[in-house]
This record gives sequence, C-alpha cells and structure tokens, in this order.
Amino acid sequence: MKKDNLKSQVKSIRKTIKHSIKLAVVADLKKLAAEFGDTSKKIDKQINKRADKIAGKIAKEIKVDKGALHAKAEEKAPNLSAKNVDVNGAS
Repeated sequence: MKKDNLKSQVKSIRKTIKHSIKLAVVADLKKLAAEFGDTSKKIDKQINKRADKIAGKIAKEIKVDKGALHAKAEEKAPNLSAKNVDVNGAS
C-alpha cells in the first residue's frame, strides 16, 4: 500500500471519529441544557462550536493502527500468483 493512500485512510478515519464524537457530545449537552431551562439559538450555537473543538482535540489524540489498515488492504488486493493467471488465454 502506498504511503499517501495510508495517510488518506487515516485522515478519513479521524474525520469520521471526530464527527461521531461531536454528535454524541452535542446530544448530551443539549439534553442537559433542556433539563436546566429553555434552550436558545445562542446556547445551541455555543454547544456546537465547543463540541467541535472538543471532538477535534479528542480525535487528534486517538491513535489509528496503521498496521491493521495495511493488512486489511492486502487482504482486499487480488492474489495474482502463477496458479491464478492463465498464460494461454484459454477459458
């Protein structure tokens, strides 16, 4: 697997992790805000803004196992050994 491809996979995984963390934090904070009183657009905007920052910091600290990604990519790659390739072109 090429190094660039591995980097892009790690980046997309981190982005997905960040998004799911943000959604969970926003849901919990909005629920807490609703328990303590009426929510407003200003509070919702602050919750979204701060949740995005928190999720980014958490996602940055999460280590992605690059070895597992590399092994998974090798499993998906077709095995082109001499046994699988028909040299004569016969079906």
